[in-house]
Amino acid sequence: MAQTHTLQQIQMLVDQVRLTIMSEQFDATPETKTLAREYAELSRQLNHRLRQCGEFLRQGLRSEAIREAESEPRLLEAVGVVDSLSEEEQKAWSDVCEFLELPRPEPMLNDAALMLDSAYEEHGPLEKLLRLHRRLALQRAPLSKRLAILRNLAVDDPTTEFWEEDILEYEKARHVQMFEELRKLKRSPSAAALSELRDEIDGAQWQTPVPRKVQVLVRELQQTARRDEARQALQEAETILQVAFAEMNFARARSAYAQWQENWPAAELADDDPLAIAAIPALSWCEQSAAREAEEADWNRTLAKAESLLERNDADLLALERMSDELDRFERPVPKTIDNRLQSRIASLNLRRRRHRLLVITGSSLATIAVVSLVTVVVLQANERSFRGDVLARIDRFVTQGEVEPATALLTKFTGRWEGSPEWLDAVNAVNELQSTIDERSRRLDTTLQEASAVPDNDEKTFREIRGRAQTIIEEQPVIQQLVDRMELSFRNLSSERGLRLKEREAALFQRLEAQSNQLDQLNARVAELEERTFETQIQRLKDALRIIEQEAAGMNPQIRDQSQLLMTQANELTGEVYRQIRRKKLLAEMADASRESFAGTRLMTDLYGELLGQLQMVTKEENALKELERVVQEKSAWAAIEEYRRRFSEPAEKLFPTSADQIAERSQDVADYLKSYPQSPLLGPVKDYAAVLAILEKRHGNSGSLVERVRLAAIDDFAMKNLYAVRVKNLDWPYYITDSRTFTEKQIVEISGYRQDRQPQLVRFSASQLVNRDAEPAPQQELAETLSSQLDQLEFNNWETTFRDMTQAVLEAKTVDPILRLRLLMILQMQAKEGSLTLPTHQPFVAYTSEQTGVSQQVNLLTQWPDPEDADVLQRRKKAEEYVDKLRVTEALKDVWKSSEDRFTSLAEILNRPYRAIGWMTRDDDGEPVLDIDVPPAGTWNLAICRLGETDGAEAVLRQIGHARNGEAVVPDDSLKYEFCPCRLVFAYPSP
Repeated sequence: MAQTHTLQQIQMLVDQVRLTIMSEQFDATPETKTLAREYAELSRQLNHRLRQCGEFLRQGLRSEAIREAESEPRLLEAVGVVDSLSEEEQKAWSDVCEFLELPRPEPMLNDAALMLDSAYEEHGPLEKLLRLHRRLALQRAPLSKRLAILRNLAVDDPTTEFWEEDILEYEKARHVQMFEELRKLKRSPSAAALSELRDEIDGAQWQTPVPRKVQVLVRELQQTARRDEARQALQEAETILQVAFAEMNFARARSAYAQWQENWPAAELADDDPLAIAAIPALSWCEQSAAREAEEADWNRTLAKAESLLERNDADLLALERMSDELDRFERPVPKTIDNRLQSRIASLNLRRRRHRLLVITGSSLATIAVVSLVTVVVLQANERSFRGDVLARIDRFVTQGEVEPATALLTKFTGRWEGSPEWLDAVNAVNELQSTIDERSRRLDTTLQEASAVPDNDEKTFREIRGRAQTIIEEQPVIQQLVDRMELSFRNLSSERGLRLKEREAALFQRLEAQSNQLDQLNARVAELEERTFETQIQRLKDALRIIEQEAAGMNPQIRDQSQLLMTQANELTGEVYRQIRRKKLLAEMADASRESFAGTRLMTDLYGELLGQLQMVTKEENALKELERVVQEKSAWAAIEEYRRRFSEPAEKLFPTSADQIAERSQDVADYLKSYPQSPLLGPVKDYAAVLAILEKRHGNSGSLVERVRLAAIDDFAMKNLYAVRVKNLDWPYYITDSRTFTEKQIVEISGYRQDRQPQLVRFSASQLVNRDAEPAPQQELAETLSSQLDQLEFNNWETTFRDMTQAVLEAKTVDPILRLRLLMILQMQAKEGSLTLPTHQPFVAYTSEQTGVSQQVNLLTQWPDPEDADVLQRRKKAEEYVDKLRVTEALKDVWKSSEDRFTSLAEILNRPYRAIGWMTRDDDGEPVLDIDVPPAGTWNLAICRLGETDGAEAVLRQIGHARNGEAVVPDDSLKYEFCPCRLVFAYPSP
């Protein structure tokens, strides 16, 4: 078999070639011969790989070419190392080889290397897309996702024609899928799915147009789905609207009303639709409520504008009158604080305007009279002004003190005497304003007193707030004594009445609390006798009664609330305890069922059991029981590992031990995932054994450098095996070999180019009369190659050794094939058989056999020029090889050499398929004694076991046997049960080996 070189070895060969050239000592030493042979073989191997990559690239298989080039040693790096020799150095070495008659290296196929380098440049940007494309294919991802990647590949890789072909095929398949999806969506429409499908149809660049039927159906279904979803939204909104309408709670209805308005157009409800009719009252109320809210907001804005206008000293009469009109538009009472200020400002501005007009009109006439009456008027006015001032001062004092009656009496007494005087008008307005203020404050006080009388007796906080508001009213300036007296007397009477009533109610509530306490004691004493529904009814009534008492006791003696809350806490604790016991019984029943479920369900049994176990922890209060549950909870990962073991590895032997590289990789990934997910599994031993077997299968059948491929390349597809023809000459035991089939027509001298193992042809001349046959016949090893190929094709996972035994026997029986070549084939077969076998590396007869064969091969030297029928040295080595091969051919002991690994596969398959099953659990009987609640398999012999965690953190769990079962009868020693007992621990069964 040809040696595979590493980059370091290649560099060493190149360096030795360069040193040999530089030394100029060109002798055919053993070292030089070895260097020439290895360097020539290296160039042949690299060119062979370059040809393969070039062929892949010509077929458009860029990824395959790069994969081949990436195998060790990496092709372009190896070629680069070889090409580091200059042209002069390469030519000098070729001359040395020719001079010493040594194998010459092949020139590197640089054109193929350049093609490969260009492929790398193109493959780089596409690598991510190609990797994603492959992953989606392995995951069986939806065609819509895979189509998107294919379209990107077609854009980024326009030179590869099959992308377009793949897109056409995928699009046709996607059209079919769309029909199927639409049929399903027709039965249960989904707006999201339809929208996604519509986006795919409209957004993608389709080479094959989507059928019009699909497009129309998508639009119709989208419209139907939108209509249905809108109707559903209307139904939800209508439900909330009806509840809010019944409560007259528009705040609760607001969002539902907006939802109705939003979805109404899309729902397309008919006028006589029952949903539309049922919602009419609530919708009308919502419209009215919304209108009222809008009107209230407008009213508040207008009041705010009025207050802002009154704060301005420069506000003119027109603006004030417009504001008054705007307030009148609402037909609502304006707050007195705003109305009085507004009307007073308007009246004051009107008066000022009238004064100005009167002064202008009468100014001229009064001027004439003024001169005549000056003396008289001056005297009279002086006296009148003095008296009027006294009267106005008294009125002002009464207004300031809040005494409206004496102020009104003075106004009445002098009515008509000073009506034209501005000071008198101001006094009239002041008295009127005082009267309005008193009236308004009196009305407010009446309203406050009514509110106070309506406050519940136990709502002292509200009562105090209302009293505070009344106090604020009477303290407003000017202080009205009669309002003060009235307020104090009224609240004194109300407080007295409230106190008497409150004491009576507190006494009644204490009596009701005592009755509920007695009832709770009776319920607690009888809880074990009551049915669940009876207990729920009675405890709920008691809680409702306590809630009512607590609500009624608000604002009363705090002891009532404290006693009520204490009884409520006791009731809740009793309820919780009862419900915990009920829930515990239900959970135990569910766990008893779950502990027997099959490992073949769609949901992991151990997940379900683990959830129930967690819920049981939540309802368990006893400390010892919780500790026992915590011990069991820690074993969940081991249970899951057993169940996952059954799911992953319970397969027929053909699936467990595949011969396809992809399937081997898939199974290896399953094993790796299992080992990563369950590092403490109690079944790690068989899984690791299985991983080792898969590693052997990977060696045999892997994608790169597999043993099968190596055998085929070295023992079947080798040039010397398939491409040679024999020319037999008289007086020679073995023929010459040529590389083509021909007929010799020469009459005297025949000249042939004889094949040599170093590929350096040997020119041979002899008389035509010496030919045994003038036709070159196929070399006998061609038939042997066909036989070996046929045998290799029959290779399965369990016949590795027998196949190589048969191939070895075929080589031994091929007596017409050169013995040295046969010995070389035997060495190849033994090496590959040993590397791919589970049994041969440690089988002593095989080890001895290969050791002997290696010794013979070293004596024969498998690299000798075996095709030469005349060389004395070759004849001697051929004789040794022939003696050895003939000795093997006739011995019977050879059959014992090939120990089959079929039993190993069968045994491992049985272990991997071992039907572990959960058959029940550990629990306690009614007397609290440990028992096994299990369903024993009705037939066969089974081991009964439980999972135990490792003694140290990270250690593997173990399946510990606690007993056995035979034909439905379980035998578990008492000591074993006592030692291993833990409530809720799962019990497993598996067949006895």
